[in-house]
Amino acid sequence: MTIQVEFGVEDKPPAADVQPAHLRLQGPNQWPDAEVLPRFRPGMEAFLSDMEKLSQRLSELLALSLQLPKDSFAGVDCLFSLIMWRKDGYLYNY
Repeated sequence: MTIQVEFGVEDKPPAADVQPAHLRLQGPNQWPDAEVLPRFRPGMEAFLSDMEKLSQRLSELLALSLQLPKDSFAGVDCLFSLIMWRKDGYLYNY
């Protein structure tokens, strides 16, 4: 059995008919029960916040290295935001 757990920045629920279908997997996080894992959500939210700051800084450095204004990638879902804002966990049971 394989269980995949993904957490990312909070997002609005997608429309039920959004295409392509895999975009329906994006949306708000479904957090584990706080009574069972009381520190999980605060810890994960702190991690995601730190990764957002890091991705923004890396985006600025990338822009500067290309001799562009440092805010050239501001507000853009650039490579760093897609990679760094996401924390995946996989559990395998063989």
